[in-house]
Amino acid sequence: MDAILNPDFEIVTTLRQRLIETYDAVVWSIDHNQIPLTEELLETTIPETLFEYAVVSGWLPEPDKDSAPAEPCYISGHPVEKRYAESFFALLEDTIAHWLNELEVDKDRDWEEKLKKFIPSKPDPSKDTPATLLEWWRQTNIQDNFNLLAEKASNISRTKTNFKTFEAMLSAIYRIIDETNVNRETLECVAEAMSTPVRTVAWHGLRWPKKPRTRRRRKIANKE
Repeated sequence: MDAILNPDFEIVTTLRQRLIETYDAVVWSIDHNQIPLTEELLETTIPETLFEYAVVSGWLPEPDKDSAPAEPCYISGHPVEKRYAESFFALLEDTIAHWLNELEVDKDRDWEEKLKKFIPSKPDPSKDTPATLLEWWRQTNIQDNFNLLAEKASNISRTKTNFKTFEAMLSAIYRIIDETNVNRETLECVAEAMSTPVRTVAWHGLRWPKKPRTRRRRKIANKE
């Protein structure tokens, strides 16, 4: 642990590994903060930002601004040779393809089947789960999807200066179905949008209970 906290500790790695790990960390952070991922973000914005970061960090030499590339190509505003740009993006090719595939899979997920899995055969208001509450709201509003709820929740969010977009709210609703906790402010906005004059939905009603942690038993060395 001391070595890890030592600011002079040298971490031996490769350029490809550094770029891939940084790319994954950026994508995870974006998704964790409920910012919708897009193809442009994955294919262009993040790679170009990583190129700039690699230059600033000294991982890559700064492109010569005075030189005139034979086949000019721009990465984050830097003019470079086309083959150089292709070589850089090739380092991230597999990682970008992986996340693009994840994005496509997420779009095609069957949320109907996911909801059915959590809906009890005999409704019991005393045992409402986040999924049953969401399904109750949808049936009440005769909705085939949660677009209306996401729109209402995002409007409420904007009035509370959170500025969450419709896409972020829709993503949060799917996270609730997927048993993934989202932050309290978002849950409060979704709950407020779901509440009616005859039924109030509390924000904590949309939060899945935390799964209990299981401690690993320590192995005790056999005494001689």
